[in-house]
Amino acid sequence: MKRFARLRPSVKALLLSLAIIMPLLGMLRIAKSFKDPWIYKKDFLSGYLLAKALQEDVDPYLPIPELTQRWLPEHNVTGLRHPTPHTIAMGWLCYPFAWLPYEKAVWLWFGCELLLLALAIGLLFDGLGWTFAPHHWLLAFWLALGWMPIIEDLWYGQFSLFLLVLWLCVWRTLRVRRDAMGGLILGAMMSLKLIGWPIVLWLAWQRRWRGVFAAACAAGGLHLLAMALHGWPMVRDYYVKYGPMVSAIYRVGDLNFSLMTFGRRLFSAFGVNYTITPLWESPLLAQLAGAALPLLALALALYGAQRLRRFDAGFALLMSISLILNPIAWTHYLMGLCLAFALFAERLQQLDWPRARVWQFIVCALPVFLPTSTWSGLVLAFTGNVFNTQRPVVPFWQACSRRFLPLRY
Repeated sequence: MKRFARLRPSVKALLLSLAIIMPLLGMLRIAKSFKDPWIYKKDFLSGYLLAKALQEDVDPYLPIPELTQRWLPEHNVTGLRHPTPHTIAMGWLCYPFAWLPYEKAVWLWFGCELLLLALAIGLLFDGLGWTFAPHHWLLAFWLALGWMPIIEDLWYGQFSLFLLVLWLCVWRTLRVRRDAMGGLILGAMMSLKLIGWPIVLWLAWQRRWRGVFAAACAAGGLHLLAMALHGWPMVRDYYVKYGPMVSAIYRVGDLNFSLMTFGRRLFSAFGVNYTITPLWESPLLAQLAGAALPLLALALALYGAQRLRRFDAGFALLMSISLILNPIAWTHYLMGLCLAFALFAERLQQLDWPRARVWQFIVCALPVFLPTSTWSGLVLAFTGNVFNTQRPVVPFWQACSRRFLPLRY
């Protein structure tokens, strides 16, 4: 606060303007998503249809347009042509919403998301021992509405805010060595979406077997329940057929920043809205790098987490790396960086905000605060074909500005 007080009035005015404008722009963008036809293109539709199919004993992994034709025939405008990418457990989460008409279910889920955001802020503040005064909470909530991963999650009606709350619950229980409870929550989270498994490996490295066993029991038990209720073929086909099918569709997506895509980014033509020429064309190297880079990142993250003295830092490291180890990683996944950013800010406060470290923090954080269209525009500017109706081709070195960033065109 002392450092902030010493800032120039012009800098203070700039920061205050950004703190007001960015959330306002985020809210305007989110409001647009509830207008026709955007409301019927939300990702929430796939979870809603999954639950609807489970309710009426219809194959939930039919292509999304077929399910939409059954329950929303007059609004079948979704651009998704594949089966739902969600697990059966995600269908259970959406089950109460499927009793409502889709339009009302969307608004109800949006309200739940806002409550989840408020809960996540409270869990983070309380877990780090920060002052939890109402005005601090309201300020954090307001600023969060200007953060691009949260804007994207609210725009699409995604489920990352729910998963973020589970992440923070796992962190808070494991840090006080309530391994059984933490493992159960972790296993439930992995049943909803295949994330968090690096934490299980870390617990095994530390010989915290109670947490490992609890996570395995929770994940295994929920899958056994799914088999009992819906049959073994449905659960099997998700992992051996439909999940890989959806991953194959999006493995060259511009917005997919999973480490598994980096082999193709380097050694194969990549992109959907524009094509990036490879550094060196080699299908073999593309496959090898796509498999080796995630394994290397996982090994380094596990080693680093084990070496860190503070549990919070190790957990934040593995929480962050978990976001990019699966075949698909979207912009809204980046809200999982909140614990790492909070620890970084906490350390800067302890050091009385040294200028060099503050700039390091800004450089690291800025890419995930800016709209994704900013980075896409930068890439397309190199082509000279920004307004071309055909798909532009971007040379490899000119596209390096977006290699590690999720983009939207």
